[in-house]
Amino acid sequence: MSSDINQSPQYSDTPLGLKLQQTFSTPGTFPVTIPTGINRVYAIVIGGGGAGTSTLSTGGAGGAGGYSAGWTYVSNTVTVGAGGLGSSSNTGVSGSPSIYGMVFAGGGGSVTAAFPPGNQIGGGGGGATTSTSNTGPISYTGAPSSGGSSAIGYAASGGNNNNAGGAGVSGGGAGAGLSSGGIGLGGAGLIGGGGASSTGTAYAGTAGGRGDFYLGGAGGPSSNVVTTASITSATGNGTTVTYTANNTFTVGQVVSITGLPQTFGAALNLSNQAIVAPTSTTSFSITNVANGTSAGPGTANIYGSGGGGGGGLLSSGNPASGNNGGAGGLGGGGGGAGAVGGTSGSGGNGVVLLYY
Repeated sequence: MSSDINQSPQYSDTPLGLKLQQTFSTPGTFPVTIPTGINRVYAIVIGGGGAGTSTLSTGGAGGAGGYSAGWTYVSNTVTVGAGGLGSSSNTGVSGSPSIYGMVFAGGGGSVTAAFPPGNQIGGGGGGATTSTSNTGPISYTGAPSSGGSSAIGYAASGGNNNNAGGAGVSGGGAGAGLSSGGIGLGGAGLIGGGGASSTGTAYAGTAGGRGDFYLGGAGGPSSNVVTTASITSATGNGTTVTYTANNTFTVGQVVSITGLPQTFGAALNLSNQAIVAPTSTTSFSITNVANGTSAGPGTANIYGSGGGGGGGLLSSGNPASGNNGGAGGLGGGGGGAGAVGGTSGSGGNGVVLLYY
């Protein structure tokens, strides 16, 4: 006789003989009233998810909040950790821990130190404590800290460069490189990590990691134009191509050129090229072997797409919006990364579930 573990009522995450009596999902510390005669409570505790980061090119995603569950003495207070707040900064905000009695869970990680634009790192999943790097810490159950980039673990590691976040109970956030991004998905798990952002037209932003119960949000499309400039002329000397255009571009951003007529030599309509120094408000340059001239006009576009938020324990992650990352789902989902100066997604708030 066979049994389907997903359909049979004898298999359940709910503690045997107990009912979910109280749910806390608003960040802060609150009083708790437990009926007289109840001496022990089974608590499921999830920390807030980490926020993503954002740079003038790509960004790294936030890790999922930590997960802990077990019996505890009756406590008259509960603390629910907030998700890290998204921003346009290249350093992010980790989620805050949640606790009831002696059951506690750290927040999901966000990279709190600035990294070079070409190696945006995703935050690690939370464990018993909050992750402050791309490595997940030791868990409440005693499971060891995860290893390097994208490592699978109870609290999984975040990815670096274009690598996906690691899978685990708490998934890691995806990383992104300078010239592309948008390859690695957020780490899947009971709670999902956030997805990576992208720049250029080669890749879209990626989806947040899927949780056990809810999906991660979708990444943004590769066709999303963030900034544009009108080109009046262009010259390539076989090493560098310089475009004359009033612009607000920045060195390191990835630009695509369209519409330039070919006046002499090679065509200067080039895609997914990194802007190099020097640059000014009236011109910008790329490194390329094209040798030719164009009298214009043409168009220069900077493309960028945010990453989706990770799925939380109680709700799905939010999709990216343009170059802004999606917020993580309620119950510790990691925030998606922002792109090209967009805002990264906030981590999902933690939750505490009490059974007795």
